[in-house]
Amino acid sequence: KKIEKITEFIKEQIKTSPKLELYRSHIVLIQETWLEKKTEYVDIAGYTLISRRDRKETANRGGIIIYQRSDFNDLVHIENSEENECSWYFYDWD
Repeated sequence: KKIEKITEFIKEQIKTSPKLELYRSHIVLIQETWLEKKTEYVDIAGYTLISRRDRKETANRGGIIIYQRSDFNDLVHIENSEENECSWYFYDWD
């Protein structure tokens, strides 16, 4: 139950961060999300989910999630690691 409350808190923090509006970052990478497979999609207005690597079933923390601004299409997700909380991407500079 405690993990569910923490996860809900983190989801709300991600969605309402004033820094997202202030900086309008092209790419947003968030680590230590504590999201699990059963956690629903975390929507951020003005951003598109690129990838999500949830924490392992046995871990007590972790997880990463990556978004790109909706008007930015230059980041391509290649794959997530099966063993570690790592993801690989291709960034198209053109």
